[in-house]
Amino acid sequence: MMQNVWTTIVRKSVGEEIIVAKVETGAALNRWKAQRIINAVRVRLPIERIALEVVVMDGEPHQQPTVYGSSPDAETFVQSMSSQLAGYRWQLAKLDC
Repeated sequence: MMQNVWTTIVRKSVGEEIIVAKVETGAALNRWKAQRIINAVRVRLPIERIALEVVVMDGEPHQQPTVYGSSPDAETFVQSMSSQLAGYRWQLAKLDC
């Protein structure tokens, strides 16, 4: 099933990046669905970037979204800065997830 996903990159520290994939509220109701979205994002990455952390954000940044990530550290980091993400540039991707 094709799904609209908005993506952006956040910098955790020098040389570390996290891909944030934002979906409509309710589109990633659980970790299983979020993992499907993470997998769909990674399929589209060049091989040298496939190891990047990916976090799925269910909802808008200013609404205290639920986040599911490829690691607990990535989840915590994105959750802590979620209010700032409203100002980031997002790119639309249509993913099969």
